[in-house]
Amino acid sequence: TRNEFRVGVPEQLFSFARPEGLPSVHLCSMCVNDELVAVGGLHGELICRNLLTGTEVFIGKLCDSDNAITNALNFHTTDSGITRLICSNNDMRVRFLDTRTFVCTERFDFAWPVNRSALSPDGNTLVVTGDSCECLLYDVRSKQIVATLEGHIDYNFGCDWHPDGVLLATGGQDSTARVWDSRNLRLSLAVLGAELAAVRNVKFSPDKRYLAVAESIDHVNVFGVDSQFIDVQSFTLFGDVSGMCFLTDSSRLLIGVQERQYGGIFEFETCDSSLWN
Repeated sequence: TRNEFRVGVPEQLFSFARPEGLPSVHLCSMCVNDELVAVGGLHGELICRNLLTGTEVFIGKLCDSDNAITNALNFHTTDSGITRLICSNNDMRVRFLDTRTFVCTERFDFAWPVNRSALSPDGNTLVVTGDSCECLLYDVRSKQIVATLEGHIDYNFGCDWHPDGVLLATGGQDSTARVWDSRNLRLSLAVLGAELAAVRNVKFSPDKRYLAVAESIDHVNVFGVDSQFIDVQSFTLFGDVSGMCFLTDSSRLLIGVQERQYGGIFEFETCDSSLWN
């Protein structure tokens, strides 16, 4: 069987110097788009840098709470072209920041610490995971919970929307990822078991073909969407999986591994031929 992904040559992509105006920051989350890179800290810090100019455009804290870990960050661009930074924090809040001014334009409060949130492609529905067995769908227009996803038996860490806006995925401490059809949320569409550990991150590829599921340590599995998540390619790494994302053209999968001797960012390139043909 041919691998659909092959390993690329590692290289340094970007580095952060210690920012002025803040004490030493323990970084724990990160996201990037074509123009900006944002990182979040253990005490609610947020640092954002313009990739084109190399200058910081925001340095500060999202809140003053002692329990304000910036658990996850992601960018979302509206139909009108406005880019928002979505911040999921341990203070039980999700914040939308306008990246032109870094003013908080919307804030949503929940009953438990938020580990990750993801906004649907149409910008209307937020899927929220956190220190709860339940995952929530939240309508950002009405500011109401519109659905509760039940099935996980431990806290949840990952969530993502398929680009078609119909499917979504969640992953958690119970060592499973679950795929849901937003048109019928009574039961999950698929339950994908982990190899070894908790599922920390789930990510659909922009070309709609794959769902990548990252465990907390050593393993990342890539499932074929068209095969109803039966076909899978597994990557065995060495160390804690610190992050994972597809490039916007889906040509590469990047996996961060935190390990003193063998860690780094591993790049896997999509081959032209399909593993499942």
